[in-house]
Amino acid sequence: MAVASDQTTSICNNCDREIPSLNLDLHVAHCSLKLEKCKICGLMVPKKHADKHFLKKHAPVTCSLCNETVEREELAVHKGENCPQRMLACEYCEFPLPAIDLIEHQEVCGNRTELCHLCSRYIMLRERSVHESRCNGSTNNITESSRAIPSSNHDFHVAHSSPKLEKCKTCGDMVPEKDAEEHFLRTHAPVACSLCNETVEREVLAVHKRENCPQRVVTCEYCKHPFPAIDLFKHQEVCGNRAERCHLCSRYIRLCDRNAHERRCNGKSSRNTSQAERDRGALRTQQHEGPKPPRVLTIAIIGIAVVLGALFYQRKA
Repeated sequence: MAVASDQTTSICNNCDREIPSLNLDLHVAHCSLKLEKCKICGLMVPKKHADKHFLKKHAPVTCSLCNETVEREELAVHKGENCPQRMLACEYCEFPLPAIDLIEHQEVCGNRTELCHLCSRYIMLRERSVHESRCNGSTNNITESSRAIPSSNHDFHVAHSSPKLEKCKTCGDMVPEKDAEEHFLRTHAPVACSLCNETVEREVLAVHKRENCPQRVVTCEYCKHPFPAIDLFKHQEVCGNRAERCHLCSRYIRLCDRNAHERRCNGKSSRNTSQAERDRGALRTQQHEGPKPPRVLTIAIIGIAVVLGALFYQRKA
């Protein structure tokens, strides 16, 4: 049934909602007793769940990537969209980088060139998509060289239409003289790696970060935890010697031997397991009671005691 248009309403002082005046007293009694307004988001929540609401929605938590403090309910969005340390792939080389470094990397990476398989021209990666949509398999030089030029104008045409080439002193490629400086800056200019500060040529920076940089992040093959490449070998020497229980034979196997053991394990190692348990029990007993003297030393001590006892009784007699 529709509410009459002339029905008056009043504002509840607790939840700020418009309530029909006839129901206001009943509403206020229930609202003020059961509900309270969240001071952060303004939602009305049951009083008994107020602490739970705060912990679930507004409790400050620290992002594990950038250490920034955000509200708990915003953490997932922060890590997925806003965190400067979230990993994003370069659109040119598809190498994963922290978002804070991606723009600088793509400015360099997009200026690298690759050979077009249709027209055999070197095209910057940032222009590759547009070029591929327009490329018809011929270059300007090929088109011009195929034009019929009057013999009397041939030398003049070649002198003005063919660019003067210059040999790059670094890589030996022939590049147009006017583009020599741009070629050097785009390809061979020294740049510092943002991870290890090593200076490399701009063209090989992406490969250096992905394959050669000692500070690149590599995953341990045993615990799958990421480490800088320079620390990984030392970590894996320790991590690989950790032992885990085989789910087939219940023996403890070192992680570095796990793959070979799993290929050979038939799950019938109860005898070995029992012997290993007895050895561990004997070791624990020895550690608890202290080291036992050697057998020869024990016999010698007993012999000396017997001789001294005999001498003592002879002298007394």
